Amino acid sequence: AYSQDPKGIKITFPKDYNNSNTTVKFVLNRTDDQNLDIKKSVQLDASQSFIIPSQVLKMGNYTLRLSWTTNKTDYRMDYDVIWK
Repeated sequence: AYSQDPKGIKITFPKDYNNSNTTVKFVLNRTDDQNLDIKKSVQLDASQSFIIPSQVLKMGNYTLRLSWTTNKTDYRMDYDVIWK
């Protein structure tokens, strides 16, 4: 699931998701300025989530691409994000 609050953009995986040793990669592409793109690899926290902090975000449109591998299967999800 994807949500926004003043702290940033929060990505949460299902509670029953086994996140042991799962590294999630994300790319936040800024549609109008490549200099604002963000690429990172993160580990999920105890609540199966991670936050992209608001201080690295600028108001505007992004495309968020998540990718991860579980049991040798690759997954990917894309979200259109408007940060206000």
